[in-house]
Amino acid sequence: MHWADFAFIGTGIVIVAVVGRLLAYSGRRYVGGAGGAGRNVGSIATLVSVVFHLVTLGLVALLTAIPVSTGPRGFLIKVGLLCLILGLVYAAAVGVLARRREVAVTESALSEPPDSDDPDERPSMPTHPPSYIPPSGIGDGT
Repeated sequence: MHWADFAFIGTGIVIVAVVGRLLAYSGRRYVGGAGGAGRNVGSIATLVSVVFHLVTLGLVALLTAIPVSTGPRGFLIKVGLLCLILGLVYAAAVGVLARRREVAVTESALSEPPDSDDPDERPSMPTHPPSYIPPSGIGDGT
Protein backbone atom coordinates (compact mmCIF):
# COMPACT_ATOMS: atom_id res chain seq x y z
CA MET A 1 0.00 0.00 0.00
CA HIS A 2 1.12 3.48 -0.80
CA TRP A 3 1.04 6.41 1.60
CA ALA A 4 -1.86 7.89 -0.37
CA ASP A 5 -3.97 4.80 0.40
CA PHE A 6 -3.42 5.22 4.14
CA ALA A 7 -4.13 8.93 3.88
CA PHE A 8 -7.33 8.20 1.97
CA ILE A 9 -8.52 5.64 4.52
CA GLY A 10 -7.90 8.07 7.37
CA THR A 11 -9.51 10.99 5.56
CA GLY A 12 -12.45 8.85 4.47
CA ILE A 13 -13.12 7.61 8.00
CA VAL A 14 -13.05 11.15 9.39
CA ILE A 15 -15.37 12.49 6.66
CA VAL A 16 -17.82 9.60 7.10
CA ALA A 17 -17.82 9.96 10.90
CA VAL A 18 -18.46 13.71 10.82
CA VAL A 19 -21.20 13.55 8.18
CA GLY A 20 -22.82 10.53 9.87
CA ARG A 21 -22.96 12.28 13.25
CA LEU A 22 -24.45 15.36 11.62
CA LEU A 23 -27.04 13.15 9.95
CA ALA A 24 -27.98 11.52 13.26
CA TYR A 25 -28.21 14.83 15.12
CA SER A 26 -30.09 16.75 12.46
CA GLY A 27 -32.28 13.73 11.72
CA ARG A 28 -33.46 13.61 15.34
CA ARG A 29 -34.32 17.28 15.28
CA TYR A 30 -35.93 17.13 11.82
CA VAL A 31 -38.22 14.21 12.55
CA GLY A 32 -38.80 15.28 16.15
CA GLY A 33 -39.95 18.73 15.05
CA ALA A 34 -42.88 17.17 13.21
CA GLY A 35 -45.07 17.46 16.27
CA GLY A 36 -46.09 14.22 17.88
CA ALA A 37 -43.43 12.17 16.11
CA GLY A 38 -43.51 9.72 18.97
CA ARG A 39 -40.94 8.02 21.13
CA ASN A 40 -39.07 6.39 18.27
CA VAL A 41 -37.57 9.57 16.81
CA GLY A 42 -34.12 8.88 18.22
CA SER A 43 -34.14 5.23 17.23
CA ILE A 44 -35.14 6.00 13.63
CA ALA A 45 -32.44 8.65 13.24
CA THR A 46 -29.87 6.33 14.82
CA LEU A 47 -30.89 3.45 12.56
CA VAL A 48 -30.58 5.61 9.44
CA SER A 49 -27.23 6.90 10.70
CA VAL A 50 -25.87 3.38 11.30
CA VAL A 51 -26.89 2.28 7.80
CA PHE A 52 -25.26 5.44 6.42
CA HIS A 53 -22.01 4.69 8.30
CA LEU A 54 -21.90 1.07 7.15
CA VAL A 55 -22.57 1.85 3.50
CA THR A 56 -20.11 4.71 3.28
CA LEU A 57 -17.32 2.95 5.22
CA GLY A 58 -17.73 0.04 2.82
CA LEU A 59 -17.37 2.50 -0.04
CA VAL A 60 -14.16 3.84 1.52
CA ALA A 61 -12.77 0.30 1.60
CA LEU A 62 -13.82 -0.35 -2.00
CA LEU A 63 -12.42 2.95 -3.25
CA THR A 64 -9.11 2.16 -1.55
CA ALA A 65 -8.83 -1.03 -3.59
CA ILE A 66 -9.43 0.74 -6.92
CA PRO A 67 -6.12 1.10 -8.77
CA VAL A 68 -5.68 4.78 -9.55
CA SER A 69 -2.48 6.68 -10.14
CA THR A 70 -0.33 6.90 -7.04
CA GLY A 71 0.55 10.07 -5.24
CA PRO A 72 -1.50 13.19 -4.66
CA ARG A 73 -3.46 12.83 -7.90
CA GLY A 74 -4.79 9.38 -7.00
CA PHE A 75 -5.63 10.61 -3.50
CA LEU A 76 -7.63 13.52 -4.85
CA ILE A 77 -9.48 11.35 -7.36
CA LYS A 78 -10.52 8.95 -4.61
CA VAL A 79 -11.58 11.76 -2.25
CA GLY A 80 -13.62 13.31 -5.06
CA LEU A 81 -15.36 10.02 -5.80
CA LEU A 82 -16.01 9.52 -2.08
CA CYS A 83 -17.59 12.97 -1.78
CA LEU A 84 -19.85 12.39 -4.78
CA ILE A 85 -21.03 9.01 -3.56
CA LEU A 86 -21.33 10.31 0.00
CA GLY A 87 -23.65 13.04 -1.25
CA LEU A 88 -25.90 10.50 -2.97
CA VAL A 89 -26.06 8.25 0.09
CA TYR A 90 -26.73 11.28 2.32
CA ALA A 91 -29.59 12.38 0.03
CA ALA A 92 -31.12 8.90 0.25
CA ALA A 93 -30.86 8.98 4.06
CA VAL A 94 -32.51 12.39 4.23
CA GLY A 95 -35.26 11.05 1.96
CA VAL A 96 -35.93 8.25 4.45
CA LEU A 97 -36.09 10.78 7.29
CA ALA A 98 -38.41 13.03 5.28
CA ARG A 99 -40.76 10.12 4.68
CA ARG A 100 -40.81 9.38 8.41
CA ARG A 101 -41.51 13.05 9.13
CA GLU A 102 -44.50 12.99 6.76
CA VAL A 103 -45.84 9.93 8.55
CA ALA A 104 -45.39 11.65 11.92
CA VAL A 105 -47.18 14.79 10.75
CA THR A 106 -50.07 12.74 9.34
CA GLU A 107 -50.36 10.68 12.51
CA SER A 108 -50.32 13.82 14.60
CA ALA A 109 -53.04 15.48 12.51
CA LEU A 110 -55.25 12.39 12.60
CA SER A 111 -54.89 11.83 16.33
CA GLU A 112 -55.89 15.38 17.33
CA PRO A 113 -59.62 15.65 17.99
CA PRO A 114 -61.32 18.80 16.74
CA ASP A 115 -61.66 21.43 19.45
CA SER A 116 -65.13 22.48 18.46
CA ASP A 117 -67.94 21.46 16.16
CA ASP A 118 -68.55 25.07 15.20
CA PRO A 119 -67.46 25.49 11.53
CA ASP A 120 -66.62 29.15 12.16
CA GLU A 121 -63.79 28.09 14.47
CA ARG A 122 -62.23 25.49 12.16
CA PRO A 123 -59.20 26.89 10.34
CA SER A 124 -59.65 24.48 7.43
CA MET A 125 -63.02 25.93 6.48
CA PRO A 126 -62.89 29.07 4.33
CA THR A 127 -64.47 32.07 6.03
CA HIS A 128 -64.58 34.36 3.01
CA PRO A 129 -66.95 34.33 0.06
CA PRO A 130 -65.76 32.55 -3.07
CA SER A 131 -63.69 34.73 -5.38
CA TYR A 132 -65.19 33.25 -8.57
CA ILE A 133 -68.83 33.72 -9.38
CA PRO A 134 -69.86 32.16 -12.70
CA PRO A 135 -71.70 34.37 -15.20
CA SER A 136 -75.45 33.98 -15.33
CA GLY A 137 -76.67 31.22 -17.60
CA ILE A 138 -73.72 28.89 -16.89
CA GLY A 139 -74.42 26.03 -14.61
CA ASP A 140 -78.03 26.99 -13.79
CA GLY A 141 -79.60 24.78 -16.49
CA THR A 142 -80.60 27.61 -18.87
